[in-house]
This record gives sequence, structure tokens and C-alpha cells, in this order.
Amino acid sequence: MNDDLDPGAILNDIWSRLTAGQKHRAHPFYLPAVAITGIDGAPTVRTVVLRAVEQEARLLSSQTDRRSPKCAALRSNPSAVWLFYDPPVRLQIRIKSVATIHTDDSIADAAWAAVPTTNQLNYLGELSPGTVIPMVYRSPTQWRAVGRENFAVVNCLVNEIDWLMIHPEGHRRLRITYDRGAVLSEWLVP
Repeated sequence: MNDDLDPGAILNDIWSRLTAGQKHRAHPFYLPAVAITGIDGAPTVRTVVLRAVEQEARLLSSQTDRRSPKCAALRSNPSAVWLFYDPPVRLQIRIKSVATIHTDDSIADAAWAAVPTTNQLNYLGELSPGTVIPMVYRSPTQWRAVGRENFAVVNCLVNEIDWLMIHPEGHRRLRITYDRGAVLSEWLVP
């Protein structure tokens, strides 16, 4: 294991992996877990699709149904922690962020225009996500523009990254913090 790890190179590698995850379905970062505080105050975690990555803007993005309980929870407490794990490399990345929900603006409009018609069907349900139903849910089979009104983009501004390399010769852990335009890094006990 190389003990001369450069925090700048690690940060570039993190953003490169995030970008690859957003572009390639087979990449381990394509389906991260995101933890938030639920409306009831309890922690909740779910798998999302990483839809957009913007390194310069420090932005990670996913999409959801605006009626979902997670939208109400994020409006109440916008803190979100993303968890990425690459099993072959044994690399864990945790990212603390602040979420903004976009529903009726140009960000949501542009994202909706890029959603394949087959995926737009996911937003056509008459009931909101999480509603109890008497039988297995079947997606609507006809596309309608009405799905757009249920669509939301969740943009998360990255504030802190916790990088953990799990290695048999010794784990390495680095915290990277964005602070008023500066990028700070510090090594941590794994």
C-alpha cells in the first residue's frame, strides 16, 4: 500500500468515480444509499439512482416522486448522507450534503425532458409512494404528461467527504471538507 497518498489526487479520484457512477449502470456508484431524517425524526435510508454529478458545483442529484415522504422529510431537514461502496476496491465514500428539491422550475423541466418515456410511467400513479394498498402495485401502461407534475429532482450540495480505503495492510481514512471556497483535508484514524 502506498503511504504517500495525496489528498488532492484522492479528491479527483472520488469525483471521477462519482461521474463514472452517474454514466454507467454497471458501476458500483450508480446505486448509492442515501440516509435522511424521516418526518418522525427516525433515521431512514434508501437506494437511489445517481442521476447527475457536477464537480465544480459540488452537486449530486437523484430523482423522486414529489409526493414521496422523503420530499417532506428533506423539506423539514435537508441534511442527506450519501454512501457509496466499491466492493472490488474495498472503497467506501460517505458524503454529507444539503438537499434542495426542484419541482416547478427549469432544473426539474430539463431533467424530466431527459427521462425516458418508460421511466416517466413511474410518476403516473394516482396514489403517493408508500400508500398501503390491498394487492401488488402495477405501474400504469400508458404515458401521460400528467406524470411531470409528480416528478422532482433532489440536488445535494456536497459539504464533506469521508474516504475510507479498507486494506489488509492497513486501512486509510481521509476527511475532505468544503469550507467557504477552501478545500480542507485531514487524515483520520480509520
